Amino acid sequence: MIEWIFKIIWGLWLLFVFVAACRVYGFLGAKRRQMKRWGDGSRDQKAVALIIAVKGIDAKSTPRFFDSIFNQSYSNYRTIICFESWSDPIARWLCEQMDLSEKKPTWVSPEPGSGLQTVTLVAAGEAQNQGQKIHNQLAGFRELTPEDRLIVFADADIICDNQWLATLTAPINQGDYPLASTYRWLIPKSSSLANQFASVINASVTTQGDVTNVLWGGSMAISREAFDSLDVPALFTGSLNDDLRLAKAARKQKHKIAFVRSLILPTMIDFTWAKFFEFARRQYTQVRIFSPILYKGWNFLLLFYIVGLVSAILG
Repeated sequence: MIEWIFKIIWGLWLLFVFVAACRVYGFLGAKRRQMKRWGDGSRDQKAVALIIAVKGIDAKSTPRFFDSIFNQSYSNYRTIICFESWSDPIARWLCEQMDLSEKKPTWVSPEPGSGLQTVTLVAAGEAQNQGQKIHNQLAGFRELTPEDRLIVFADADIICDNQWLATLTAPINQGDYPLASTYRWLIPKSSSLANQFASVINASVTTQGDVTNVLWGGSMAISREAFDSLDVPALFTGSLNDDLRLAKAARKQKHKIAFVRSLILPTMIDFTWAKFFEFARRQYTQVRIFSPILYKGWNFLLLFYIVGLVSAILG
């Protein structure tokens, strides 16, 4: 009897491995089909409000990030950069780079035909009953106008080229989806075991594509119609999380989320084991709270992998 139980476990284990492998190998094919369907994202571009909640500055990555953001190949977009206070190093750096200040928080493009129309700096103040990132985003929402037809979110630690905005918004601009997102690809700064472990786990999530039907806050977009119908400002108020909370609300209203495979973004990491486990605990806790079905599903699969592997070794 026990032997048959283990045979069933091993059979399911091999089946899960086979399905996962098929999805990995099919990733590039699905990516090519998406690129053929949406092209380079240059069609039907609607006005975008790009909201970036940021804290602090990295001497190497921050200038590179904003240089990419301010030079996107997109016909009509404006950027709203939100931070806690004007004393934040990122606020001082942006003011210095763009000749802005608390009394003059908006830069206006001198070129009428340029893609980037304006850059607005917003000091949100210190958060009280919600996460600071959420608090910053809510301050950015107050800067939106009826002309903003797509709302896009980005984290300042992503590495993107000048086609990022057009590619991310293509599924929405072309009327196929009301929301779109992508995911990160973790790149170790060193070959430590903690970095490699994190990269492999992350890659297994990334290559499964749209199975999870969730959003990633580092790079996500939503149409103005969906933004209003979901009442995103009210949804975010009092929360510690933006992406999973928004994805959960979108699923409730039957909104589909486009997972843009051609836009997987490299993200540099340098974990110690302590930092890795803190990162993993934070991710799992948020998934457990905001997407319990996904949490239980992944744990179920993980249990089968572990039981199948251990029993195969001991057998």
